[in-house]
Amino acid sequence: MLNYYYTVIFLGFWHLLFAGLQRFLDNNISKNVVHFIHALLFVIYHNTNYEKSYLIELSSSFYIYDLFYIILQLIQFKASVYVQGPFVLHHIIAIYGLYLCSLDILSELILQIYYILENSNFMLYIAYHVNKTCTNHSYIVKSVELIQYVWYTYFRVVYFTSFIIININQIYLDASLLSHILLATLYAMGLFWSYKLFIKNIKNVSLIIEEIKPKIE
Repeated sequence: MLNYYYTVIFLGFWHLLFAGLQRFLDNNISKNVVHFIHALLFVIYHNTNYEKSYLIELSSSFYIYDLFYIILQLIQFKASVYVQGPFVLHHIIAIYGLYLCSLDILSELILQIYYILENSNFMLYIAYHVNKTCTNHSYIVKSVELIQYVWYTYFRVVYFTSFIIININQIYLDASLLSHILLATLYAMGLFWSYKLFIKNIKNVSLIIEEIKPKIE
């Protein structure tokens, strides 16, 4: 079971980190940096031999904190449900998966899945930051977005698919129907976002070609 004492402490940690970053950066960039730090801490800690219960509590508190932040944004600023809805669903799935880990239900398998997903997110956070801070350097932005697409697609499509195929028997036999549905949802989200990144990069290439054409002619 989750140790609620540590979960509350980690909730405080995420809040203090976010509030501290807001003193120097705007809300969206601060939130993006917090996401990057969470992914980095998860990946580093996952590669250690230390007690994984702290990792579960650290990550659970992050997703709980971020979920409440998104919900408050929806209520206070009437943010688009269409835009934020997938993130709400993603966080609910993440919290449920970590709860299963706390009960030692397929914990090694689930934490490995999270490890793959958190790795895939690194370039999303980096690309977002570059997009917001390098608005006058379009070629840098486009280059980073290309790296983002390759990185994300490798982890969320190639690596994740390979992992599922290797562990398909364990997933089929030991996981519940609900877990199958949620895993399929996460996988579909990765495919969809990879497709969106592909389309974005096609548009970037088209824009570069349009810029080059007059120079050649």
